[in-house]
Amino acid sequence: MGTVGAGPHSFFCQVDLDHGETYGGVTSRWFARTDDDSGNTNVYLSVLHLSGGAGGGPVAGLRIC
Repeated sequence: MGTVGAGPHSFFCQVDLDHGETYGGVTSRWFARTDDDSGNTNVYLSVLHLSGGAGGGPVAGLRIC
């Protein structure tokens, strides 16, 4: 298991994984693909943790996988 720390990261795309995650009282099924700070590739992180993903839907401007 790796970590994705605070700060800028490259996200490649986003996908509806048909699995909900709740954060701050909002649930989303959308996850963004990135590489984590531990060297793992193709890691999926809930868009709720991204700027622009607070509404639970897809993040505008990030392509669909």
